[in-house]
Amino acid sequence: MNKRQGLGRAVECILVGVISSIIAVVLFFIPLLNLVVFLWPIPIIVLSFRRGIKYGLLAVVISSLICGLFMHPIFGFGVLLIFGSTALIISWAMKKSMSPLNATVFGAIAMIISIMIVMKVFEVGVGQDLFVYYGQIIKDVLAEQQQDGLLQNFAAVYRQMGITTEGISMGEFHNAIDDMMEMIKSAFPSILTIFSLILSFINYSVSGVLLKRKGEDVRLFPSFSLWRLPRGAGRGFIAILIIAYIGNLSGIRNFDIVLMTITNIWVFVFGIQGLSVADFFFKRAKINRVLRVIILVLVFVLVRQVAAFIGLIDQLLNVRRLQDDKNITL
Repeated sequence: MNKRQGLGRAVECILVGVISSIIAVVLFFIPLLNLVVFLWPIPIIVLSFRRGIKYGLLAVVISSLICGLFMHPIFGFGVLLIFGSTALIISWAMKKSMSPLNATVFGAIAMIISIMIVMKVFEVGVGQDLFVYYGQIIKDVLAEQQQDGLLQNFAAVYRQMGITTEGISMGEFHNAIDDMMEMIKSAFPSILTIFSLILSFINYSVSGVLLKRKGEDVRLFPSFSLWRLPRGAGRGFIAILIIAYIGNLSGIRNFDIVLMTITNIWVFVFGIQGLSVADFFFKRAKINRVLRVIILVLVFVLVRQVAAFIGLIDQLLNVRRLQDDKNITL
């Protein structure tokens, strides 16, 4: 590579870093579009795949410095660690020609670890964990609004719903907030895992399509009706569930959270495969695509456990009789 090419690539990664940081800062302040900021890794993935990991890393560093300068150092650190690690890991996996599923899982793992590190840094900096911190913010808001009749309005709503016929004190509200935060904290591992898998999948898929359009050799996910986990995943999940269940029955500390996390992930993962099975047979029955989508969404929302059971059966028995083919294996 000559000097002109190197200079061109350096300028390209600087532009990607600057534009990405501007987009991240702007989206951060726009309600309802805040979540779009999690698609920030896409241009970094494309750049890293086409030009090399070192150029992607340079773009990430530039973007995080700009975000930290104009927003807050913790925000810049989060961009560097969470989005940067996700983008670089996914592009690395693409370069290694890993399966789409493996690349997505690696990207999700990078995001999970990074988010946990950022949360720990936040806890050290603030002196409270994230859940206690936001619980206290809610309590402070309630205390400020107490004089405006907010507490009385909540009590009136509760009486109309038949939850209580008596007045509600501020202390009772504080206890309710603490209980809510504990519940969220218990469910957080599974929420974080599922959320990271979804975001990693979206980032991989969109980046893959963009790279394909540029003529790059990238493996994409197969048609949804052909989705299935690698062989042995069903037995592995069952074994983990049994271990978690036994641990919970034995009263081992925090195994109730482990069981909840594994169960939620199991229902989500095999629920998706169950929908894939349904879509496979809907296609054979020549059902309209729009109607298929509506049915699948309703099934996942209303009877997700049924979809998960179908997915597990397909994983164990291969009811679709799909052959082992690199082009259709996740």
